[in-house]
Amino acid sequence: MTSEEEFESLIDAEQNHYANEIRFLEQNIDTLEYILSANYEEFIDIIDFYEEELPKRDNRKTLIRKVQYEYQRRLHNYLASYYSLYDQTQNIQSNYLENRGDEYNELLSEHQLDPISTFLRRFRVYVHHVELPPLQAVERYSKREGQPDIQRKILFKRDELLEWDGWNAAEAFSKRWMKRYF
Repeated sequence: MTSEEEFESLIDAEQNHYANEIRFLEQNIDTLEYILSANYEEFIDIIDFYEEELPKRDNRKTLIRKVQYEYQRRLHNYLASYYSLYDQTQNIQSNYLENRGDEYNELLSEHQLDPISTFLRRFRVYVHHVELPPLQAVERYSKREGQPDIQRKILFKRDELLEWDGWNAAEAFSKRWMKRYF
Protein backbone atom coordinates (compact mmCIF):
# COMPACT_ATOMS: atom_id res chain seq x y z
CA MET A 1 0.00 0.00 0.00
CA THR A 2 1.40 3.36 -0.99
CA SER A 3 1.61 6.20 1.46
CA GLU A 4 -1.15 8.01 -0.46
CA GLU A 5 -3.44 4.95 -0.19
CA GLU A 6 -2.55 4.61 3.45
CA PHE A 7 -3.43 8.26 4.03
CA GLU A 8 -6.79 7.85 2.21
CA SER A 9 -7.49 4.75 4.30
CA LEU A 10 -6.85 6.72 7.49
CA ILE A 11 -9.14 9.52 6.28
CA ASP A 12 -11.88 6.97 5.47
CA ALA A 13 -11.47 5.33 8.88
CA GLU A 14 -11.71 8.72 10.61
CA GLN A 15 -14.84 9.65 8.64
CA ASN A 16 -16.41 6.28 9.45
CA HIS A 17 -15.54 6.73 13.12
CA TYR A 18 -17.10 10.21 13.14
CA ALA A 19 -20.22 8.95 11.30
CA ASN A 20 -20.58 6.09 13.79
CA GLU A 21 -20.19 8.51 16.66
CA ILE A 22 -22.92 10.74 15.23
CA ARG A 23 -25.21 7.72 14.70
CA PHE A 24 -24.63 6.69 18.32
CA LEU A 25 -25.47 10.20 19.53
CA GLU A 26 -28.64 10.23 17.42
CA GLN A 27 -29.71 6.87 18.85
CA ASN A 28 -28.95 8.11 22.34
CA ILE A 29 -31.06 11.25 21.85
CA ASP A 30 -33.89 9.16 20.33
CA THR A 31 -33.80 6.90 23.39
CA LEU A 32 -33.82 9.87 25.77
CA GLU A 33 -36.73 11.43 23.88
CA TYR A 34 -38.62 8.14 24.19
CA ILE A 35 -37.91 7.98 27.94
CA LEU A 36 -38.98 11.61 28.40
CA SER A 37 -42.17 11.04 26.42
CA ALA A 38 -43.01 7.84 28.32
CA ASN A 39 -42.38 9.53 31.68
CA TYR A 40 -44.54 12.47 30.66
CA GLU A 41 -47.37 10.15 29.56
CA GLU A 42 -47.16 8.26 32.87
CA PHE A 43 -47.29 11.55 34.75
CA ILE A 44 -50.36 12.68 32.79
CA ASP A 45 -51.98 9.25 33.28
CA ILE A 46 -51.84 9.57 37.07
CA ILE A 47 -53.38 13.05 36.86
CA ASP A 48 -56.15 11.70 34.63
CA PHE A 49 -56.70 8.77 37.00
CA TYR A 50 -57.12 11.11 39.95
CA GLU A 51 -59.41 13.49 38.12
CA GLU A 52 -61.52 10.98 36.21
CA GLU A 53 -61.26 7.42 37.55
CA LEU A 54 -60.80 7.84 41.28
CA PRO A 55 -64.36 9.09 41.88
CA LYS A 56 -65.69 5.81 40.49
CA ARG A 57 -63.78 3.70 43.01
CA ASP A 58 -65.15 2.43 46.31
CA ASN A 59 -61.88 2.49 48.24
CA ARG A 60 -61.21 6.16 47.41
CA LYS A 61 -59.50 7.14 50.65
CA THR A 62 -56.78 4.51 50.47
CA LEU A 63 -56.21 5.24 46.81
CA ILE A 64 -55.68 8.98 47.31
CA ARG A 65 -52.37 8.46 49.15
CA LYS A 66 -51.22 5.92 46.56
CA VAL A 67 -52.05 8.41 43.82
CA GLN A 68 -50.00 11.06 45.60
CA TYR A 69 -47.02 8.67 45.84
CA GLU A 70 -47.33 7.88 42.15
CA TYR A 71 -47.70 11.55 41.29
CA GLN A 72 -44.44 12.35 43.10
CA ARG A 73 -42.61 9.36 41.61
CA ARG A 74 -43.70 10.18 38.09
CA LEU A 75 -42.88 13.86 38.49
CA HIS A 76 -39.43 12.87 39.75
CA ASN A 77 -38.89 10.57 36.75
CA TYR A 78 -40.14 13.13 34.25
CA LEU A 79 -37.83 15.86 35.57
CA ALA A 80 -34.85 13.46 35.67
CA SER A 81 -35.44 12.38 32.07
CA TYR A 82 -35.94 16.01 30.99
CA TYR A 83 -32.62 16.98 32.52
CA SER A 84 -30.82 14.01 30.93
CA LEU A 85 -32.09 15.00 27.50
CA TYR A 86 -31.28 18.66 28.13
CA ASP A 87 -27.78 17.92 29.39
CA GLN A 88 -26.90 15.58 26.55
CA THR A 89 -28.20 17.93 23.86
CA GLN A 90 -26.11 20.68 25.46
CA ASN A 91 -23.06 18.38 25.24
CA ILE A 92 -23.75 17.65 21.59
CA GLN A 93 -24.24 21.33 20.89
CA SER A 94 -20.96 22.28 22.55
CA ASN A 95 -18.93 19.35 21.16
CA TYR A 96 -20.25 19.16 17.61
CA LEU A 97 -22.06 22.38 16.84
CA GLU A 98 -19.77 24.94 18.46
CA ASN A 99 -20.07 27.43 15.63
CA ARG A 100 -23.87 27.06 15.53
CA GLY A 101 -24.57 28.05 19.13
CA ASP A 102 -26.35 31.24 18.10
CA GLU A 103 -28.71 29.25 15.85
CA TYR A 104 -29.45 26.89 18.73
CA ASN A 105 -30.25 29.74 21.12
CA GLU A 106 -32.30 31.49 18.45
CA LEU A 107 -34.35 28.33 17.93
CA LEU A 108 -35.00 28.09 21.68
CA SER A 109 -36.13 31.72 21.76
CA GLU A 110 -38.38 31.34 18.71
CA HIS A 111 -40.23 28.50 20.37
CA GLN A 112 -40.08 30.14 23.82
CA LEU A 113 -38.38 27.05 25.17
CA ASP A 114 -35.60 28.63 27.15
CA PRO A 115 -37.71 30.10 30.00
CA ILE A 116 -39.71 26.86 30.34
CA SER A 117 -36.52 24.84 30.14
CA THR A 118 -34.95 27.01 32.83
CA PHE A 119 -38.00 26.53 35.03
CA LEU A 120 -37.95 22.73 34.56
CA ARG A 121 -34.22 22.55 35.34
CA ARG A 122 -34.65 24.60 38.54
CA PHE A 123 -37.76 22.62 39.50
CA ARG A 124 -35.70 19.45 39.05
CA VAL A 125 -33.14 20.83 41.50
CA TYR A 126 -35.92 21.53 43.97
CA VAL A 127 -37.47 18.06 43.59
CA HIS A 128 -34.20 16.10 43.54
CA HIS A 129 -32.13 18.07 46.03
CA VAL A 130 -34.45 20.01 48.34
CA GLU A 131 -37.69 18.08 48.83
CA LEU A 132 -40.62 16.65 46.98
CA PRO A 133 -43.03 19.50 46.33
CA PRO A 134 -45.90 19.69 48.77
CA LEU A 135 -49.20 18.63 47.23
CA GLN A 136 -52.80 19.36 47.96
CA ALA A 137 -55.80 17.48 46.68
CA VAL A 138 -58.69 19.72 45.70
CA GLU A 139 -62.29 18.70 45.14
CA ARG A 140 -64.87 21.09 43.77
CA TYR A 141 -68.53 20.24 43.76
CA SER A 142 -70.82 21.66 41.13
CA LYS A 143 -74.53 21.60 40.57
CA ARG A 144 -74.34 23.40 37.24
CA GLU A 145 -75.91 21.61 34.35
CA GLY A 146 -73.43 20.18 31.89
CA GLN A 147 -70.56 20.10 34.40
CA PRO A 148 -69.34 17.08 36.32
CA ASP A 149 -70.68 16.82 39.87
CA ILE A 150 -67.16 16.63 41.29
CA GLN A 151 -63.96 18.06 39.83
CA ARG A 152 -60.68 16.81 41.31
CA LYS A 153 -57.20 18.21 40.93
CA ILE A 154 -53.83 17.60 42.51
CA LEU A 155 -51.99 20.88 42.90
CA PHE A 156 -48.62 21.91 44.18
CA LYS A 157 -48.72 24.16 47.21
CA ARG A 158 -47.52 27.13 45.22
CA ASP A 159 -46.83 29.49 48.11
CA GLU A 160 -44.41 27.02 49.68
CA LEU A 161 -42.61 26.54 46.37
CA LEU A 162 -42.34 30.30 45.91
CA GLU A 163 -40.53 30.60 49.26
CA TRP A 164 -37.55 28.60 47.95
CA ASP A 165 -34.62 30.91 47.29
CA GLY A 166 -33.06 28.69 44.61
CA TRP A 167 -35.00 29.98 41.61
CA ASN A 168 -32.02 32.30 40.87
CA ALA A 169 -31.94 33.61 37.28
CA ALA A 170 -35.22 31.89 36.50
CA GLU A 171 -36.92 33.42 39.51
CA ALA A 172 -39.07 36.04 37.79
CA PHE A 173 -40.27 33.72 35.05
CA SER A 174 -40.68 30.76 37.40
CA LYS A 175 -42.74 32.71 39.89
CA ARG A 176 -44.98 34.16 37.18
CA TRP A 177 -45.38 30.69 35.65
CA MET A 178 -46.24 29.05 38.98
CA LYS A 179 -48.75 31.77 39.85
CA ARG A 180 -50.44 31.17 36.53
CA TYR A 181 -50.41 27.38 36.34
CA PHE A 182 -50.08 26.06 39.91
